[in-house]
Amino acid sequence: MGCGGSKDGKSNGDGPGRTDPNGAPTAMETEVNQKKMQQCVEIVDTLDTSKDGILQPEELQLLVKHLYPCFINVCVKDIPLDNPKIKAFDQKNKEELAKYLYAECDETWVSVFHGFLGRGEKKSDFPKCEPGVYRVKWEGGVRYRLTPNYTDIADEEHLALPDTEFDISHFVQGPMGLWYGYIHWAKYFLPMTFQDGNCMMERIGEPGTSKQLRRLAEDLFHEIDSMTTDGYADWQEITSFLQGAEIAFDEEALKIHFEACDLNADNKLDLEEFVECYRQEAMANVFAIPTATRMDIPHPESLKDDIQEQRRERLEKAKAKLAAAIQARK
Repeated sequence: MGCGGSKDGKSNGDGPGRTDPNGAPTAMETEVNQKKMQQCVEIVDTLDTSKDGILQPEELQLLVKHLYPCFINVCVKDIPLDNPKIKAFDQKNKEELAKYLYAECDETWVSVFHGFLGRGEKKSDFPKCEPGVYRVKWEGGVRYRLTPNYTDIADEEHLALPDTEFDISHFVQGPMGLWYGYIHWAKYFLPMTFQDGNCMMERIGEPGTSKQLRRLAEDLFHEIDSMTTDGYADWQEITSFLQGAEIAFDEEALKIHFEACDLNADNKLDLEEFVECYRQEAMANVFAIPTATRMDIPHPESLKDDIQEQRRERLEKAKAKLAAAIQARK
């Protein structure tokens, strides 16, 4: 889930609660404070699934997971029940707990978690997304989803950090009309907006134009070349490195693109040749996730044919390029 706010999860000093020169909250601040308090009440009420006025251990874990930044990359089930954040809830009834969260937690985190639980404002007319380069805009990052469903978080994975760029070609519309970008090497989805329409992922360019992904390709080349430092990467060096780093690749496609990009047919790629090969998407372009461990997971049925067709088209172009290069050498 994308979250923002202060580093410790507490209200920022210049946030709600400021007063006018006479010491009284302004009308706008009063409205914001009332909204935050209502959201805290609704969060606690929603989590109390048994409606007995007591939050169960797993409900408390979920609560601190989404309201405190220190747990942002910790699985819900791995949050210790004796952690001070959870222990602070001891002996508090629902009203007391709501007041505690209001005083302790950042307004933005409260609002985002409130929406995540389905209690916030919702839109239904989300604009369709176009293929291109997308940047994580939300300041707290965005959680990967297992399916195109807002609450189906891939809790085992770290979140996509702010300013991370993705080249996204496929989108699926989930419940309530929200669009999700499919990260096909990771087999995960990223929500493009919050349920209220606020942006999580911002389109910043046409497909294949990401400077950040270009730099990652260059870094990958230099890592592969670090053993020999001869300025080249041959087939064995590339595949051995990718396997060791658990970076997924399509061996058949990569071999064809390798040969097509090897312009002088010396069985190795220089930096520019490697970058061109990388751009053909025969190897994973997501490095924060060990994509090799997810190779056996099938693509969604709704996307599988289109992904295979794109692969086939790239291979046909690579074969044609290779044939023309071979002909030119004769």
